[in-house]
Amino acid sequence: MNSSEPTRRYRSTVRRERARHTRAAVLDAAREEFLTTGYAATSMRAVAARAGVSVPTVEQLFGTKRALLAAVVDATTAGDDEPVAMLDRPAARAAARRDDVTAFLTAVADLVATVATRVSGVHAVVDAAAAGDPAIAELAREIDRRRRTIAAWVVDGTAARAPLRLDRDEAVRTAAVLLDPVVHRRLAYPDERFAAWLADALTRLLVDTPD
Repeated sequence: MNSSEPTRRYRSTVRRERARHTRAAVLDAAREEFLTTGYAATSMRAVAARAGVSVPTVEQLFGTKRALLAAVVDATTAGDDEPVAMLDRPAARAAARRDDVTAFLTAVADLVATVATRVSGVHAVVDAAAAGDPAIAELAREIDRRRRTIAAWVVDGTAARAPLRLDRDEAVRTAAVLLDPVVHRRLAYPDERFAAWLADALTRLLVDTPD
């Protein structure tokens, strides 16, 4: 083995870790800027200054402010910057393993409460910016499409465990409304209370229970 190979691997690992740290710092800085000043007033220069990096570094990592906001939405929703879909993450997989509909919807509600707490403010930034920026309006529509996908997963998971009281399309639309972080923001409940409220609302609206 070439004696320089371990050194090259070490340097490569260090570079990857440094790049990951820089990306995380920029995402954290951007989230704070967006939440503090709003989308329109946030500049790449302000994000770079808060993150302690250069403007070209931010632009190299994310390209545009719109792409940076989209990355902030993704990372805040997931809780990290790893490229793993929400439904493939451990909490969703654990919920999917629940056999009983009550246990399933309780697990779903706990997950939604956790995510909504993280992402509610960022979604408010997107909603405010969407009215005057077509690119952000498209991002808002993409967020809605993702929420509908998760709502369909919730409805199909419910239907696999109990009869639905609505037809599937209406059930998906209903679940998508309940999963919207704006509901969490407007209710302003503590997480535990919101999760209990959501589990009850999903059960009452989706499950066809005997009278």
